[in-house]
Amino acid sequence: MAVVRIGFGAFLLLIAIPYAPNVDVIFSTEGITLPLYTSVPSPFVARLLFSLFLLSVVGLTAGYRMRLSLVVLILLSFYFYQLSLHLFPSSYNRLFFFIMGALLLSGADETLSIKARKKKQVSIFAQRLIMLQVTATYLGVGWQKVILEAWQGGEVLTYSFMGRWGTSLAHWLLQLNLPASFYDWSVFIVMVLEVALPLGLWLKPIQKEFMIFGLLFHTAVSLFLGIWWFMALGVLYVLFLDPELVRSSIETSFKLRKSPRDGYSH
Repeated sequence: MAVVRIGFGAFLLLIAIPYAPNVDVIFSTEGITLPLYTSVPSPFVARLLFSLFLLSVVGLTAGYRMRLSLVVLILLSFYFYQLSLHLFPSSYNRLFFFIMGALLLSGADETLSIKARKKKQVSIFAQRLIMLQVTATYLGVGWQKVILEAWQGGEVLTYSFMGRWGTSLAHWLLQLNLPASFYDWSVFIVMVLEVALPLGLWLKPIQKEFMIFGLLFHTAVSLFLGIWWFMALGVLYVLFLDPELVRSSIETSFKLRKSPRDGYSH
């Protein structure tokens, strides 16, 4: 969970930084907003709130005042969402709220953090909660593709590449005029992967292979469709690994870095 805290916090920071130069336009009276519940703040207040958001992300990542940072993040995320981000809704928004809520219940700041002073046993409930959510997410999108008529052929992929989601790389691929069977097989592979991933992530003998497949899949989605927000799921894969294995790997890494350069290889 500490690794998820660090990885997810760093991911939120990467998401937030591009917004920084445009805070006035997106979240204040200087821009165009369609708030759901509250009034729109002035540019000064918007910049102040966004700075508090960034400070809370840093606190979460570093493990300093984690629960306070998370409460502030949840409240501000909801506030920014209802100001203008609700105009571009996606399931990743709900997933991010879920992860922050689970971290709030966890002891993810008890190690690899500023707070950490001594080893302490923590509840594994939050870890299992996120693991179940990741499983349910893949199960939902996977079986949805199996059932929906639109996903029974490669046309849905070509239309996506031509539409608003398509990137320059997707447009280049379309210009190659590849046969329709290429897109048919691509859709079939995606369906098989998303249906099998929930099982593969839990099975130790094939776990690493499925994690690699999952990361490659999300990387391809980011490159061809510009939907890179779901790369956060890659951070969550660490939860399916043995916690003691993760801990020993991190400790070994730190020991190797701190070892003196005595001319011997490690």
